[in-house]
Formats: sequence, structure tokens, C-alpha cells
Amino acid sequence: GELFYEMPSGRPVQVPSGGQNKVTLEIKGLHPKLWSPDFPNLYRLETLLEENGRVVDKTETLVGFRTFEVNGARFYLNGQPYFLRGAGTSPYGCRPHDQELAEKFMGLMHKGNEVITRFHTTGVSETWAYASDVAGVGVCVEGVWPRMLSGDSETPDPELVRYWQEDQLDLFRSMRNHPSVLIWDINNEMRFHSDPLPKFHYFDTDRKRRLEKWKIISDMIKMTRKMDTTRPIIAISEYTRTRKEFVDDLKPNNLDDGDIDDIHVYNGRYGPSGFFVDVKTDVEDVYSEYDRPLISQEASTGYPNNDTGYPINSYIYRNLTAEAWLGQYVFDPSAPFLDLHARTTQQWIENIRRHHSKIAGWLLFSNCNWFRRVTDANRIEPFPTYHQAKYALHPVLVSLESPNRHFVSGG
Repeated sequence: GELFYEMPSGRPVQVPSGGQNKVTLEIKGLHPKLWSPDFPNLYRLETLLEENGRVVDKTETLVGFRTFEVNGARFYLNGQPYFLRGAGTSPYGCRPHDQELAEKFMGLMHKGNEVITRFHTTGVSETWAYASDVAGVGVCVEGVWPRMLSGDSETPDPELVRYWQEDQLDLFRSMRNHPSVLIWDINNEMRFHSDPLPKFHYFDTDRKRRLEKWKIISDMIKMTRKMDTTRPIIAISEYTRTRKEFVDDLKPNNLDDGDIDDIHVYNGRYGPSGFFVDVKTDVEDVYSEYDRPLISQEASTGYPNNDTGYPINSYIYRNLTAEAWLGQYVFDPSAPFLDLHARTTQQWIENIRRHHSKIAGWLLFSNCNWFRRVTDANRIEPFPTYHQAKYALHPVLVSLESPNRHFVSGG
């Protein structure tokens, strides 16, 4: 859409020279069409900087208007309840400035009903963020330096923490004008906090050091909130708040653990098949002790490689995952693994969508592996998993539950 508005002539905004200055423009009477994955409405914002009547700088920014917020255990997009249906991670790190690939891949995501993704553990370029805005794919931007506080490791030197904070804020600041960016994620799998499986086991057993690490994360969250008040925050991708840790350690010390619980589950790989998982007992009752959104950004059923579609070797031989049970048929040119992987992935997300009562979103992992020649915009080709996930992630899922599972012609 096009929306034109010029500040009334004779009322320029004065900006002091030198240093960093924040200027707020209030424009009344603006009624734009809102941005959403269904309707990714965008507008051009042209900004001019004049000095003594002469234009000394000019920039044009694509912007969108939308709200995204947490209310209890639900997300609300533009005031309406919104369930996150998506997958990650796209090949943005392989070709960060390939505009053709970014637009092609994000377009395929949207056509495949994957309407949110995660930019995982690394910085993301304007090229891919812009493609997300245009295609209508929501984004979670995850911070840099993953796993830096893991386990029983020592607390980093304060100077190193300062460098990390600068890197992190620079990344978030560069992305904050993109309407597709819905969530900030401070970091991936830091694993020093409590683990609800088994109940209240701690990854870092030293309580004093654990609190020091939480202070580092909490400070980063508070800085992010100061920089941007409009987006919810994930403290750690893989972290869920437990009542014991929150009551004993976090709340008394004014430590901020974000707004969203995010679990990583590898059913069919490190855990039971998604066919047999009881969503309430095995997922919701374990991970949702608080009334706040529970999502997964890593719900994986396996990884085909991008050349042949065979399973990735390291996962077979290092982790002895389920693909190894297929023996020689794993590498059969008729690709039974791809069909198995596609069906398993479809059933996993359908099981979640059919039976959840608290879950607020589910991102399958990793859709970068659902394509042959994933870094070539002209030759990229979907594997079967893409097509099955497209059905499972459809906006409307209708399931027939009946003891009469047999039907005949004329019935």
C-alpha cells in the first residue's frame, strides 16, 4: 500500500548536533493498514536531514504497523490471539546478501504455511530481514555468542561481557524497524539454569555462580527492554521458568527471565516418537508451571542433507539416532528416509496442534534441511518434508476423532 504524509511545513524538528539524539515524531490522524503474515502491508518512510536549508542526508526505510504482545499464556497479533506456526532455520547465514535467495526462500516458507522463523545464534542481514517483511514471515531474532554461560563454566570476564552486550544491542537495534521481527531471543542453550527434566536439576550446580550468570542475562534483558518496549523477550532458548528457581533465586534478586518459555524437543531422535507423545502429560505438565507462553523453537524429527536427502551422517554415527535403525535402507536411492521423515514431521506438529491447551507456538527444526540445493535460488527444490509440513501447518486443522475408522462406498 501507499500512505503519504508530510510534516506540516514551517514545523521542522530541531536536532542538536553532536552525540546521539533521540527524536520522537508524533503524527496524528494516521490510519495505516496493519502488517501481518496474512497481509504484509508495508510503507516507505523518507527521512531528510537539513542544515541551513540544505539537504545533507536522506534515507528511505520500509516500515510496517502492527502490535505483538503477551497476555497470560497467549500471544496477540494486532489485538487477536495468535498461534505461532513455523519452522527454522533458513539458510540466511550461507548467503547473507543474496537477495534473490532470500526472497525465494521466504516466499517458499510463506506458501508452505511457515509464518514464523528464528534467525538462530548469529547476526542477520538487512537482506533477509527485508525479505521477511515482504513475504509475511514473522521472525525471532536470536542473540550472538551462544552457550557462553553453559554448565559449570566460569563466569566470563566483565570486559568480555561488555563486548557481548555491545554486539547484542547493535544487532537488536539494527533490526528493530522491521515489522516482521516479533520476538527478541537473548541467546541459545546457555544451560546454567534449572532443568525441569528431571525436576529442578541445575546445569550449573554452584548457586553463587549461577546467580552471577543470571545477573548477566537479566542485565541484557533490561537493556533490551529499554531499547525497545514493543516486543516480548526469550531469556534463553531452551529455558522454561520453574517455580523453585523463580521463587528462590530470581524474584528475590530482581532478576528478569523474560516473557516466554521455550523448549527444545527432539522427539523421534533423542526422545520417544512424536506419534506417541502425550501433549498434556509429556509437554505441558512438565514445562508450563507459570501462566506465560510456552513454545518450542527446536522441534526436530531429523535432518536430511541438502544434496541427496539422506540423513546427516554425524547424527547417525555419533548419536545413534533412529535413522540408524533403518540400516542399509537409510542410503537407499529410493529414499525411504525422506518419506519417513516427512510423515513423522507431519504427525508431530499435528499431534501438538490437536491436543495442546497451553502451548502458544511450535517451530519445526530445521527447514533449511527440507530442500535440495538450498543455497541456489534458481535450483532449490523441496523435499517431501516441506509438502507434508505445509498440510500440518495449514491455518485451519480439522481432525476427525471417531471409534468408527472404517468406511465403505456409499457410507
